[in-house]
Formats: sequence, structure tokens, C-alpha cells
Amino acid sequence: MFGSDFKKKFEYYYGTQADQFSFIRIPRILLLDEAFSALSLSAKVLYSVLLDRMGLSMKNKWLDEENKVYIIYQITEIQSDLGFSKKKAMDYLTELEKIGLIEKKKRGFGLPNIIYVKSFIAHQSSQRSNEMRTSQEKDLVHRSIEIGTSELMR
Repeated sequence: MFGSDFKKKFEYYYGTQADQFSFIRIPRILLLDEAFSALSLSAKVLYSVLLDRMGLSMKNKWLDEENKVYIIYQITEIQSDLGFSKKKAMDYLTELEKIGLIEKKKRGFGLPNIIYVKSFIAHQSSQRSNEMRTSQEKDLVHRSIEIGTSELMR
């Protein structure tokens, strides 16, 4: 598929040229944390694009009555931007919705759905607090064993 002729068409970046592009960032936790292992890589990429579009929503002041930021990203736009078929775009949105990373709200009257992009950080902080709690529990167990042992030696 990629012959040597294809390879010759691309130029190198020089100096600060590499800073001229914006990039979609995929949160590391989506790739490495077991809680997100059920998500396909394409769903993770879509979620990252949805996160990126939150910036546009903030500029447009797209906030609901509860001050929650939302985006409007139609299936046709997802298809065009990411090269997904309609079915795949809908499947990836469903994956994200099932795991709780997005919530769709229908508006009716032929208007596109509103999408609330939820924070993956909530999972991360609850996981960390569980790890801390587990670590603290282990400390207590070790302390109680140490105290018990020292009391026996008196």
C-alpha cells in the first residue's frame, strides 16, 4: 500500500514548524486503565475529539440551565471528521454512553441532540481514593500487628 514513491512526498519539519498544528489529546487513563479497557480505540479517539470540541462550546457559551457545558456534534460531522460510517459513529457514541462518558439529550423538532461530555477524572479520583483507602487500611493492619507484637513482648 505504501510504496517508496508515497514516502518521498512528505517533507521534514524544521525548527518551530512543528508547533503550527493543533492536536487531539487522548487522556492516558483511557488507554491504560482497566476500567476503560472495554472501549474500542475508535471510541476513545471519538471521546478525545468530543473533549476537544468542549473548547468551542465554551467559546459559544453553550451551557444549559444547570451551567453544564454541552456540545452539538451531529453524526454526519463525526462521519466526515473521523471517516466513520454512520453505523460505526453511532456504535462508538453508544459505547461512550454505556460506560457513562457521555450523555445524549434529545431536543426534538428536527434539532440535533445535545451531548454532555462527562469527566473521566471522576473515575480517576475515585480510583485514587480507593487506592489510598486500601493503603491506609494496610497501614492500620500493619500497625495493629506491630502494636500487638510489642504488647506481647512486655
